[in-house]
Amino acid sequence: AGPLKSAPARYIPGTAPDAYWTMEDGSRVSTARPTAGLYALRGFIGTHPSGAVVTAPQWGTGDLAPWLPPGLSRAGGSTLTIVWGRVTQAAFTNTWTVDLMYKSGTDAAVTNIDVNPSYLGGAAGWPQVILTPSVSLLQVTMNAEPEVDATVTGLFDAQPHHIRWTATQSATKVTWAAYVDGVAVNTSTTVGAMTLVAVSTVGLTAAASTGTGLAQAHLAVWSTPPTRTAAVSAAFGWDGATAPARMTRLCAEQGLPFAVDAHAPSPFPGIDPPDPLLVGPQRPAPLVELCRAAAAVDGGVLYEPRDSLGLAYRTAASLYNQGQSYNGRPSLTLDYPSGGEVAPPLEPVEDDQRTRNDVTVTRAGGADYTATLDDGSRMSISDPPVGVGRYPASETVDAHADAQLADQAWWRVHLGTVDEPRYPRVVVNLANTAAHGKTALAAAAAALDVGGLVTITNPPAWLPPDDIAQLAQGFVETLAAFE
Repeated sequence: AGPLKSAPARYIPGTAPDAYWTMEDGSRVSTARPTAGLYALRGFIGTHPSGAVVTAPQWGTGDLAPWLPPGLSRAGGSTLTIVWGRVTQAAFTNTWTVDLMYKSGTDAAVTNIDVNPSYLGGAAGWPQVILTPSVSLLQVTMNAEPEVDATVTGLFDAQPHHIRWTATQSATKVTWAAYVDGVAVNTSTTVGAMTLVAVSTVGLTAAASTGTGLAQAHLAVWSTPPTRTAAVSAAFGWDGATAPARMTRLCAEQGLPFAVDAHAPSPFPGIDPPDPLLVGPQRPAPLVELCRAAAAVDGGVLYEPRDSLGLAYRTAASLYNQGQSYNGRPSLTLDYPSGGEVAPPLEPVEDDQRTRNDVTVTRAGGADYTATLDDGSRMSISDPPVGVGRYPASETVDAHADAQLADQAWWRVHLGTVDEPRYPRVVVNLANTAAHGKTALAAAAAALDVGGLVTITNPPAWLPPDDIAQLAQGFVETLAAFE
C-alpha cells in the first residue's frame, strides 16, 4: 500500500468542515483542490483595495514541518500575493471558526487571514487577522474597528504553529478569540454592534517581502469545529502519543481490526506500571511502516493474529515477568523427560547473530546517543578472550524526545548482550501429546501466541541443568496425513 496522507489531512475531513484545503497538492498545480467543500483555493490576480498589484503564489514549495508534505510558500514575494476560496456554511448558527497551519521567522512578510473581504465581493471593514513577524504582532479587527494587538513572540520562531480564529454572535456584538497552538493569545468583543454572517469567502494575503521561510497549509472553516486539543494534536502529527494509541488510531482510520495486549498489573500495591514510551510526529508513510516505527520505540511485537484478520500488538511491558500469577497470560510449560511433551530436535544455538554491544540510536529529525558495553565483561567490546569484540549497530527511531535516546540505546545493548544460547525451534507434537492423555497441555500449546513464554523443565543431560525459558516469536504448523 502507498503512503497514508499527513495526520491533519486524515483527521480534519472527519470533523465535518464547511471547507478544507490541505494545500499539499504539489508544485505544479495552479489551484489547491478542496478536501471538503466545493470550491478550489486559487490565486487572486488583480488589484487589492490597498492599490497593490497581486501576483500568483508559489504552490507546493512551502517547508512547513518535517512530518508534513510541502504546502504554500509565501516567501520572498516581489508583490502582494493572495489565495482565496469560496465557502458554503449550510449549518451556520451565529459562529464560525477558521484554522491554519503557519510557519515564519521574524523577517517574513506581513500576512492576513481575511473573511468575506471586499476584494472578493464582501463589505468593507471585513473580519481580519493580521500577522506582523518583524514586531511579533497578532492583530484582530472586526467591523472596521481599530485593531486589537497582541504580542506573540513564539509564533514567529521559524517553527510550525497552529492558528485558530473564532467569532461568535453575543447579543448585539461579536466576541472573538485567536489561539496559537491551542492557547488563547488575543480575545475581545466588538465595541459597537455587529451582526456576524456566515463565511462565504476566505482569503490569505502575503505582502511583498525579501524574507524567507513563510509557509502555510491546512486552511479549514467550520460551523462546529473539533476541540482545540484534537486539532492541535493532529496538526503536530499526534506527537507524544503512546505506541499502542498510535497503532489503534491508525488501524481504526483504515477500518482494520486491531488488538493490544498491554502491561501486566503490578503485584505490589502502590507500584506504578512502567512509564509509557512516546512516539514522535506521524509522517506520511504506509500503515504497516508507521505501526512498525511505533513498535520499535516501545520495544514490543507487532504481528498478525492466527484466529482473525487484522493486526495485534504486544507491548514490551506485557512481555515482562511472564509465568507469574499476576501476569495471567497464556504460557506453556513442558517437562522434557515426560512422554510426548517435547519432540526432537531440541538444539541450542551459540552464535553471534543477534550480538550488539555498541549501539547508536538516532531520533528522526533529532539527536543521537551511543551506548557501548565497555566494562570488560564477557559480552563487552573488549577483544577476546576478555570480551567478544565490538559489534556495532545503528537505528533511527521515531521517538518523541531526545531524552528517550539513552534508554533506547541501552535497552538494545541489553538485548544484544544476553549471554545464553537461543533455541530457534521448540517442537510440540499435539497428536503425540494428546495420545499420552495430556489434552490440557495440548490445549495450552495451541493457545500460546506471539510473545508467550515457553519453559522447558528438566532439560536433557547434554544441556545445562537450568530451566530453558524462551519467548515465542512465531509459529509453524505442520499437518501430516494422520496428525
